[in-house]
Amino acid sequence: MFRVTTDADAEQARLKLEGKLCGPWVEEFRRCWDLTKEVYPGHLLVVDLSGLTFIGVPGKELLRSISREGARLEGAGLFARALVEEVRTNPKESGGKPMNAGTGILRSLALLILAGFAGLSTARAQEKPVLRLTLGDGVQLALKQNPRVQMANLSAAQSDQDRVIARPAAAGWY
Repeated sequence: MFRVTTDADAEQARLKLEGKLCGPWVEEFRRCWDLTKEVYPGHLLVVDLSGLTFIGVPGKELLRSISREGARLEGAGLFARALVEEVRTNPKESGGKPMNAGTGILRSLALLILAGFAGLSTARAQEKPVLRLTLGDGVQLALKQNPRVQMANLSAAQSDQDRVIARPAAAGWY
């Protein structure tokens, strides 16, 4: 499934792509692109790739082509940013491999890890001391943090309280 949504204002026309850009949808997007260029001459044409989940080789080639025609490719998320970077930096076909959201995420994750090893990371996570537990302590801690166990404990405490209240009434001490 594939969807193109067009939104325009006085300065720019934005094409938001969602779904899989492959098969017959590549030609359909080409028609949408050509029509948008005709309808909005002089506008900045932006293609938002944030909603894409898969792209085949013909789809990548189309994005390269429209990028050369003046489109500004944008995207939020790891997959979209990896795709934009690949289209911008690699003017040739990328080895004939299609790309899906998992591929983009893995590629971006690998880059982040390499940047961390190279010391290029600007934000560091606050280090917490390691908590060493025995198996029994680990199980107890997990049970204490489990919401179902917490609810069962509250229910049991409520039942105990109800019994304490019911004893004087049963004995006639009210």
